[in-house]
Amino acid sequence: MDGSNDVVSIKAVGPYYYAIHVDGSVTVWGHSDPFPGYSEVVDKLDGSQPVTEIISTDTSVTAIHDNRLMTYWGENDAFFHGTLSNYSYIKASRVISNQSSFAAILIDGSVQAWGGVINILG
Repeated sequence: MDGSNDVVSIKAVGPYYYAIHVDGSVTVWGHSDPFPGYSEVVDKLDGSQPVTEIISTDTSVTAIHDNRLMTYWGENDAFFHGTLSNYSYIKASRVISNQSSFAAILIDGSVQAWGGVINILG
């Protein structure tokens, strides 16, 4: 990172680092093998859908975009009933995490959980 795109936030997740730039793009560095699923979501981290926040467990990551849509990747592929296909269609007003899972208050007021514990509140 050469300073041409200022960093506004930085997060360490396991052996990786995530920098959110002023334009909403995300730079990832660290371990040579990215978390599973990263190659499927990397195009959502290029700034075309600006990221405002990174939430993490010990082994997975959820990026919150400025429109409150979520992008998820990591070691536990179980996201919303075991598939990654729904991650860009759910809007959250708040997301929290623990060591192995995430929970979100969705825009409609419902709660959704994913990760180590799959859909316990869905």
